[in-house]
Amino acid sequence: MKINTVVTAVTVALATTAGTSGAADWAPTSVSLMTRWAKDVSPDKVWPEYPRPQLTRDKWQNLNGLWDVALGENARAETPNFDKKILVPFPVESALSGVGERADHVVYRRQLEVPADWKGQRVLLHFDAVDWQTSVSLNGTTLKTLEGDETHKGGYDRFSYDITDALKDGGPNELMVSVFDPSDKGDQPRGKQVVEPNGIWYTPSTGIWQTVWLEPVSPKGSIQQVRFTPNAAKGTVNIKTQALGASGESEVEISIFAGEAKQAVITAAPGEEVEFTLENPRLWSPEDPFLYDVQVRLLADKAPVDSVKSYFGLRDIEMKKVGDYQRVFLNGKEIFQSGTLDQGFWPEGLHTPPTHEAMVWDIDYTRQMGFNMIRKHIKIEPDLWYHHCDKTGMLVWQDAVSGENKSPESHRLFEKDLHRMIDNHWSSPAIVLWVVFNEGWGQYDTERITQEIQTKDPTRLVTSPSGWVDKGVGDIQDMHKYPGPGAPLPDPKRASVLGEFGGLGLFVKGHSWSEKHWGYQGMATKEELAQRFAGIMNGLKFLRATRGLCASVYTQTTDVEIEANGLVSYDREVKKLDTETVRGINESIINMADLKVLAPTALQDPAPQWKYTTDKPADDWATTEFKVDDWKTSASGFGDLTKRIFGKVGTEWKTPDIWIRREFDLPADVNTENVQLMIVHAKDAEVYINGVLTAELKDWVSGYTPVNLTPGAIASLRPGQKNTIAIHCHSTEVVQQGTQVQKDVGQFIDAGLVEVTQ
Repeated sequence: MKINTVVTAVTVALATTAGTSGAADWAPTSVSLMTRWAKDVSPDKVWPEYPRPQLTRDKWQNLNGLWDVALGENARAETPNFDKKILVPFPVESALSGVGERADHVVYRRQLEVPADWKGQRVLLHFDAVDWQTSVSLNGTTLKTLEGDETHKGGYDRFSYDITDALKDGGPNELMVSVFDPSDKGDQPRGKQVVEPNGIWYTPSTGIWQTVWLEPVSPKGSIQQVRFTPNAAKGTVNIKTQALGASGESEVEISIFAGEAKQAVITAAPGEEVEFTLENPRLWSPEDPFLYDVQVRLLADKAPVDSVKSYFGLRDIEMKKVGDYQRVFLNGKEIFQSGTLDQGFWPEGLHTPPTHEAMVWDIDYTRQMGFNMIRKHIKIEPDLWYHHCDKTGMLVWQDAVSGENKSPESHRLFEKDLHRMIDNHWSSPAIVLWVVFNEGWGQYDTERITQEIQTKDPTRLVTSPSGWVDKGVGDIQDMHKYPGPGAPLPDPKRASVLGEFGGLGLFVKGHSWSEKHWGYQGMATKEELAQRFAGIMNGLKFLRATRGLCASVYTQTTDVEIEANGLVSYDREVKKLDTETVRGINESIINMADLKVLAPTALQDPAPQWKYTTDKPADDWATTEFKVDDWKTSASGFGDLTKRIFGKVGTEWKTPDIWIRREFDLPADVNTENVQLMIVHAKDAEVYINGVLTAELKDWVSGYTPVNLTPGAIASLRPGQKNTIAIHCHSTEVVQQGTQVQKDVGQFIDAGLVEVTQ
């Protein structure tokens, strides 16, 4: 009984778009960029997929399509003048809405008719997401949500109404939706939306931005939620079903299927949590994203009154100490998570992807590049996004949506949204980590809130915060380092991750939002980008071995507006790097067998001792025979503490140039072909191994980066004997990187050698 694999195919056929006007009433507004999927959007074909894959029913009606709309002061009038059409569910600022205007007040209107065969049923109206404050009326009657609220506040969660008593016999019925969204002029959770987009801040998505729909349910009761809590170690799943309008005599009948084979039928009361032990349990993982199918029936007086289909995956995510470090384990097996930062923005739809096919393309291409995780950044996606991750085995780190959080009311709203996010996506096996705060954005009461979330959901890991002000709480300590890579100092109680790094920018003319563009570090060509990307990604191996790094998040999946640091252009047309090359790099990181430190860096304790001078030495200073008796001896790394710090400074260096040398013993059994230089440098550096020039490095890198040795340097290595590494580093005030000029970024030098095996 395959439920989870056919949701889209079956429900597309069931969808109807009642009351929409023809395509002649709509056209996208002018915008600088669109994706190839925009051409597939029309008023008669706009997000027709069934929107709730973990609680599906056969009958429903899609209300997406053309609605009347009034904006701004017009929307605030006692009798709004509906002088425009809008294509729901695209936000008013988007091109695909057909409006393309900014407005803080919006009123929507449309006619709806309920199918005749729904007579005698309760009719529910669902909004999957509206940003931000929403009130709804039907035929002039103000409606209350199922929670009893006349006004819903929240831009990223679903909410519903029972509209049965407000419906007219025979219809038509007039539905009106009023929305207020102050964007960054308010203190509500809004993520990266701002009225004046710039840099890492993007165009707002006001109003309805996910599917609006109707469904009929029994007046004798209906299933509202089915919550699955897996325990892979025990081979069990706990199931709890919530019902709406059910009598005290009602029962819930739960059937579990592994493929076509029925595993069990369980009976429970609504609201009762039951545990079931699975026979020969099959675990969910990125390599085998197996999903159990579930059918749930609500029984009243032993007769079925409601039936829904759902699914769950059986998996555990936890930490265990291995040697000196806390490591992350999935289903009892250590896992390194290599992911991308995913903003979820679209040039023509903003928060709303143009189509389902477009939305899942981002996930699938991320997987094709070999990443096994996505950090969904400061945005919550439609349920179908998580469903695709569940089906394909893509791990997800889910951020809470932030605001300024400067007032008691904003704290209440933030925490309410945080708990709604967890409740709404509780049963997604793909989500393995919650991010409470990002950097210092609206951060407050970190210890209390983090503990609440850990207690609420012990089946996932919790980061709080990702980057910046670490309070020592949560399961994860998370560093942000651009371009990086880097890793936090090991914590005996928490796993270490690199929550953001990279940000290598490459402007692609003709495929960008504007001529104005920005990246954390600009690249001039694809070739330069490929070289730098490989370097910083391979540096993760070193940090995994020497700092216990458990995961990394590269910034970012796609360009977003003027941000040009995506792996793919904003219109998803230009892949900036070779897919197979990126995949190979990711696989080598995720499946890394071993990395042996041959010559330690300042990351080791104690830091290695080097000979150094800031006076220009003789020309043969890098040869093995050169005498350095008059040079000073001190610990690495070498840097200026008054400037940007690139690593652990053991010796202050403030002059324009420094020359450093050290000897190290190379093990007799080393495979010299696998030896790599690990180096962090600011700015230019020349590196010699046993007197042979092996690297001439320009500008700077902010984290330990691997560099392949030249054939001559490899040939010079002497296993079982002493070897020499010698480096000259030159600090300049101005650095040209790609199209960007940066002044006085700091100065630092440290290096070592490693042997990498697979």
